[in-house]
Amino acid sequence: MNDEAKVGELFASSIARPVDLDGRQFKVDRERAISTILHAADSADRQRSRWRRARVWGGALAVAAGLAFAASSFRTLNSEKLHVAAADTLLLQDVYGKVERHEAGHVIPVVRRDDSISVTTSNELITGAASGARLRSSQGLDIQLLENGRLTLAGLARQSSMSVQLLAGSIRCQVPPLPAGEQFSVVTPTATVTVHGTAFSVLVSGIAEAVRTCVRVSDGHVVVKSSEGERVLGPGMTWGCAPPVPPVEVGPNAAAPPSSMAAPSGREPTRAPAVKPAGTLDAENQLFQTALAAERVGDMPAAEASLERLLSKYPASLLSADARIALARVRRKAQSSP
Repeated sequence: MNDEAKVGELFASSIARPVDLDGRQFKVDRERAISTILHAADSADRQRSRWRRARVWGGALAVAAGLAFAASSFRTLNSEKLHVAAADTLLLQDVYGKVERHEAGHVIPVVRRDDSISVTTSNELITGAASGARLRSSQGLDIQLLENGRLTLAGLARQSSMSVQLLAGSIRCQVPPLPAGEQFSVVTPTATVTVHGTAFSVLVSGIAEAVRTCVRVSDGHVVVKSSEGERVLGPGMTWGCAPPVPPVEVGPNAAAPPSSMAAPSGREPTRAPAVKPAGTLDAENQLFQTALAAERVGDMPAAEASLERLLSKYPASLLSADARIALARVRRKAQSSP
């Protein structure tokens, strides 16, 4: 049997069966079928639309979240950058003698170097006898910490109202003109010295109830606030620098007056009024300022002579610490000059 005969034999029953064109053998609900097909198509379209909207919203939310994270990161990084920048702009220079940095409970000796040392506002600077250092910022602030000093820098982190806290010793400040609304202050145990741009020095001496603050203005104006009130100082003016006058004993153990002043019999003896010793502050300040003026013009021999005279004539002067530092500096300059 050939292939054609085999095919005819296999499909003979199907060929012989009549075709049901009217659908009488299998009942079909054409309208329901068409409705089902159309509904399925609409459902598929709606599902695809929902997926598209979900993707769009999901993408938008992801973008928004990314932007929010980026903004937050930028603010954080910018804040850290500002903090680091503020910290990095504080440079410790001209270190001599024994100088220490106190930070987070750690004591870090500062070794004298030719270049600058970066410090942060979390530092506290301590200087020993015949020691000192200079602190400078990129804004032009110049603070010279002299011997036996203790200076806290935390207040320099505040941009609009910078300050340092001087707990002991003395500092000499050179403050550049500051923008409107900004100020710089030196806080001591007994006073607050505020400026907007000037040159001045502050000395803290004594301990406990005997602590004293001395302010000297070289240029510009400063405002001193204390328990006694508020006072404005101009160039050459001082505050709190006069030595205290010892009290005059008037009790039973006081020395008896001279015989020439003895009171007649039966009368209470008359005591001579206490005479305040003549102050030498103006003379001391004049010698110190003369030495600084000579140093500025390069006349080191004249500066050295004025400082030596100040130290020899007034060894207990409140300026003696500054004078010794200035004398050492002048002598170094004199040795290094050709």
